[in-house]
Amino acid sequence: MSMVASMALFDALDHEQAPRPMAELVELDEGAFLRELYTRWNLGAYIWPRLHHLWLPFFQWTGNLLIAPDRVATERATIDAARSIGVLALRECLTDLVTDRHVCARCDVLGHILNPLHSRSQPGASTPAPTQPLVGPDRDASWAHQLHPTAVVEDPQAWSGTRAMHLIRGLHERGIDPNRLTWRLRATHPIAAATLATSCALWGLGTSAVIGTSTDESAWVRIAETDVRAAINRHLGLC
Repeated sequence: MSMVASMALFDALDHEQAPRPMAELVELDEGAFLRELYTRWNLGAYIWPRLHHLWLPFFQWTGNLLIAPDRVATERATIDAARSIGVLALRECLTDLVTDRHVCARCDVLGHILNPLHSRSQPGASTPAPTQPLVGPDRDASWAHQLHPTAVVEDPQAWSGTRAMHLIRGLHERGIDPNRLTWRLRATHPIAAATLATSCALWGLGTSAVIGTSTDESAWVRIAETDVRAAINRHLGLC
């Protein structure tokens, strides 16, 4: 998920600090490959400071290997797998699915990738089933029609963000900027939360979404807002 999320987010980035495209990264040697991946996610701290803390699972493995380069040899299979996933995603034209038009997406691309991975990693577990990638578009379209600027969208079971995607598209169709609403979304699984944060950035909510990960039903919004404030303060050098 780290590889495909990185490609989706940064290869579609129209920014003066846009990193090297993944097509170049997969040709680098191991050390340069890890450094470039780490740099891509670090760049996210400057562009989307309120989301960066949620991306820790996506870049901590590269950081750990850069800190302890003696471990690179033992983790070569992981590095080769990551590189192969990048090559495969390039071959399947993933980046063509996440252009500027992605703000009006009709398919939760990263959710489609995350769901089968999650299912395979949880054999026999009693964890809640993830939201299906295209569940309830008609109901969500009706919900979007009732929304208005300054409204609050609160989804404590957002998972990869499919429902939010339908709402965002519905708002765009009505000529309403989704950033004029307050978005409170929760995903308690760390990889789902990182995926949700990536998609929120792609869907244009990178400066407005508050994403929670706490399992505390009564306090997850407050905890998430505290985390966002801390992330922004770090970005501004206030802590």
